[in-house]
Amino acid sequence: MSIAIVAELAAHLFDVSVALVTFIDTHRQWHKAAVGTDRTEIPRERSLCAATIETEGTNVVEDLSESDWFAKNPFVESPPHARFYAGTPLVTPDGYPIGTVSVLGAEPRSAAPALVRQLEHLGDIAMETLLERQYALGDRDELTQTVLDHLPGLFYVLDRDGRLRRWNARFERVSAYDPGELAGRAAEDFFEGADRTRVAEAMSRVFRNGSATVEADFVQRSGSTVPILFTGVRTYLEGAFHLVGMGTDISEQRRQARALREAKEKAEEASRIKSRMLKNLSHEIRTPLTSIIGFARVLKENLSGEDGRAARLVHEAGKRLKGTVDSVLQLSKLETGTQDLNRERLDLGEVPGDVAGRLRPHAESKEQRLRIEVPDAPVEGWWNEGALRRIVENLLENAIKFTPEGGTIDLRVRQDHGTAVLEVEDTGVGIGEEALPHIFDAFKQESEGLTREYEGSGLGLANVKELTELMGGTIEVDSEKGEGTRFTVSLPLDTSSA
Repeated sequence: MSIAIVAELAAHLFDVSVALVTFIDTHRQWHKAAVGTDRTEIPRERSLCAATIETEGTNVVEDLSESDWFAKNPFVESPPHARFYAGTPLVTPDGYPIGTVSVLGAEPRSAAPALVRQLEHLGDIAMETLLERQYALGDRDELTQTVLDHLPGLFYVLDRDGRLRRWNARFERVSAYDPGELAGRAAEDFFEGADRTRVAEAMSRVFRNGSATVEADFVQRSGSTVPILFTGVRTYLEGAFHLVGMGTDISEQRRQARALREAKEKAEEASRIKSRMLKNLSHEIRTPLTSIIGFARVLKENLSGEDGRAARLVHEAGKRLKGTVDSVLQLSKLETGTQDLNRERLDLGEVPGDVAGRLRPHAESKEQRLRIEVPDAPVEGWWNEGALRRIVENLLENAIKFTPEGGTIDLRVRQDHGTAVLEVEDTGVGIGEEALPHIFDAFKQESEGLTREYEGSGLGLANVKELTELMGGTIEVDSEKGEGTRFTVSLPLDTSSA
């Protein structure tokens, strides 16, 4: 008897429009024979037949509409809009359920015990038919050895004991074994050490769960190894479950991953060398520079005329150079993770006033309006006071530097949806659109070279970004050329668990 006749008999027996002989795999329910539907498969997630093989015996649902779970089945929520279901499992001789013989009716109904027994009898007939036809891989025209030999990977079939029953030409080429040596060979023989254990565990998962994937080094006859990604699925062949799988050579992926890892390590080492060099240079320069600044200050206070002017120039240049060296040293610490950011509970609103007080004379010398706006209620969080002061100081110094005489600088602190916000906005020269993506890069300024209009090392904003991110925050910039710039620093209010 053919499988199609089993489906027709089931439909006639229950007087319904839809009858199926189904197989179930890991992801789907597919139909070996069907009456009353053109569907060839549906997802396993809402499969009535999958629910049947997960229970013992025949499953009868008199009214599918009474269950939300059944209502999502494609045969229920769309034509034929089934309301009745009965299904009996197809069970192999060694006890594995692989599918069902089932019927679907348009009206709710019950099923007499005698009718259920006849459905179970049809299930037995279907299983016997399948066994008689010996659904062996080699008997199927669409999977001839020629097709298998042209597959791009290593094709293989293993029995329940993990022994090789079928393979393709690529498997022979990669393994370098003769066909006579491969037949019946244990799959574990192609692996060594920890890989052998992992492959054995993966094969067990296939027979237990339906599928598995594992990456392992495949040992060739010569003893050389090839990295392979193996994927296997449980399939019913020749009256028993087998593992059918494919292996893909991942040598190139391994090579690329190794190259990326080596490049990353080289970049990290170069960064460490650079940071150490900058740190050493900074210390070597700072010691004599401190003496130069001190002597220049004494000279400018005691000399007049051209000599006094020269002393003032040396003193100012020394302070600028020391500021650059300090910024380089701090950036080095931030990049190498050696910057100590001990945190304490602070009110963000208390920081701007102290910093602005020190910088206000500079702003007033350019006739700029420096306005500070902080809320009455504290804006508290767990932050580092030195880092906060450095952030405010760098942003304010930039605003004063790039804002022309008579301009306005606003410094605002507020709380916004669980975030502490610090804004520094000016009516300065603004930043060009092409320069915005690089504004936080170290040593970068919009105007560079000997003709640049503004002095500076280009390290202030890089330090601000690093310090902000170390405290779990973010910084954004909005600017329009000729109109002004606004920097917005956002910090988490509650970082006590950090």
